[in-house]
Amino acid sequence: MASQASFKRKHKTLNIEDKLQILEKLKKGESGAALAREFGVGKSTITDIKSKQDAILKYASQQDSNEGPKNRKRLKLANNMALEAALYLWFTQRRSLGEPISGPLLCEKALDFNKQLNGSPDFNASSGWLAKFKQ
Repeated sequence: MASQASFKRKHKTLNIEDKLQILEKLKKGESGAALAREFGVGKSTITDIKSKQDAILKYASQQDSNEGPKNRKRLKLANNMALEAALYLWFTQRRSLGEPISGPLLCEKALDFNKQLNGSPDFNASSGWLAKFKQ
């Protein structure tokens, strides 16, 4: 049996929802060490989350979808926020009219908006980009 000092944790990356739960529990007075054990991370990870509290809360409040914080692990925003905002607005307007929207149509519209907004000439509405936009 290995001693506690030689025990190595497996690397674990927490999603935004977990980080929000940790911040809530810290606010209620739970200790960082107890939270580290509960979430299977190091105490320094809890300290990092606490020090980045403002950025985490700001990021979570900017996310429209409830699904976003559950799956996201990083606080990274889109490269072209104006394009994504315009495309999302177009998408919600079309969906409210009952129009079906396919992935290829979203990609085509993203390319149109990119051109209209003088976006990057290197922008490619790839399947990877589409998957991230859907999240």
